[in-house]
Amino acid sequence: RDAREHELISESPLDRPLPKRSTKAIRASRVKRVSFRPFIASELEVLLDVLRAPRTRHEGMYFPPTEFMVLTGLRWGEAAGVCWSDVSLTGGQIHIRRTVVRGEDNLEEPTKTAEEWSIPIRPPLADLLMRQHQRTYLGRPEGRVFAGVRGRPINYSSWRRRGWVVATQRARVSPREGDAQKACRKTFFTSSLVCGRNPKLFAGEVGHTTVRMVTEVYDSFLDPVNWPHEEERARLAELFGWSEDSATRAPHGLPEAPVSTERKTPPS
Repeated sequence: RDAREHELISESPLDRPLPKRSTKAIRASRVKRVSFRPFIASELEVLLDVLRAPRTRHEGMYFPPTEFMVLTGLRWGEAAGVCWSDVSLTGGQIHIRRTVVRGEDNLEEPTKTAEEWSIPIRPPLADLLMRQHQRTYLGRPEGRVFAGVRGRPINYSSWRRRGWVVATQRARVSPREGDAQKACRKTFFTSSLVCGRNPKLFAGEVGHTTVRMVTEVYDSFLDPVNWPHEEERARLAELFGWSEDSATRAPHGLPEAPVSTERKTPPS
């Protein structure tokens, strides 16, 4: 109004009413369905074989955290922030307490949700931790599990260039769209769903307090009609160490219907 009175402008954009957004556009903005091509079992098998056989010093530094992210679905900063004091091999748990800030040297913050949680150590993850323990543990429990140069957190750009890109090229796996850490994370989500794991269970393993994101974004993978064949699901469960968890479980962790052992008296 003042600019118009001083003849600095001829009209104001507020003079025209804003166009109304359609209900369909509002619904689409609230629900963002995933359009992602997850890694299948054969790709994961080759990729994990490459990650477990580093050939250079840099691969030995950046391949283990990549394998950790594939097996857990954690974000890069959460994986880089894990210390040996957070790992309980006896209790079979890894406690996620902090995240490393990307682009900042040795700067740590609370996790994205400001929550702490624990993830179970399944056989593939236990093998990785034992190999990493022999490689990096120096008797200091405060030391990092996946340490970079001079014990500092691994650098994200270096990890993506020397860890993720090199590993996918060696495995001859086509890279996925978007951020490299999201490729691991989304594959963990989709594999968990098609293997019939409880969404509430694995959502807690990656730091989500509710299953809303899972049910809204990955709803297409909740439908058993879209699941791969049984052999593919069994291979995925074996790679992630879910075989014992999902072998006898109903879809999405729902309890099986109890079988009654009571003898019924036939009607007279």
